[in-house]
Amino acid sequence: MIEINEHNFKDYFHDARKHDLKKGEVMASYRANAEFVSSQEKQDVINLLKVDKVDAVIQLMKKYHGATDYDAIHVLLEMCADLVSGMTDEEVVEKPYPMVVEFFFYTQKEYIPVEDPHWTCISIRDLTHQAEGDLVVSSRIVEPEIEAEEAVTST
Repeated sequence: MIEINEHNFKDYFHDARKHDLKKGEVMASYRANAEFVSSQEKQDVINLLKVDKVDAVIQLMKKYHGATDYDAIHVLLEMCADLVSGMTDEEVVEKPYPMVVEFFFYTQKEYIPVEDPHWTCISIRDLTHQAEGDLVVSSRIVEPEIEAEEAVTST
């Protein structure tokens, strides 16, 4: 039996943002309740909000801090509301903000804890081969007709 702990976790679970999928691997999702707590990173988030880098800070919350789409925005709105209401940067840094985090890893299916509700296995289907009867989705870009556009502008 393999024991996976904090010391060897990276040997078995590979961050999906930094690694490619290897043959035979599945994607594992780890989702949990967390708090955005006092840290230099939280001060950096406040500084970005103050210079109107909202899109960048939302991406930062999602990619670096693991916030879900909803909580990436919700936590930032709460922080902004606290700042606007008169709280100092230091008070906002010290205040914990609850959020849900989710991280994705590539691993072997047998390494994913079965009895842990935080973990979900996401099977990855090889789409490079199409089996008979599979649904095929195709698309094409349709350019607007120039004649119709010219007719509108010339009248």
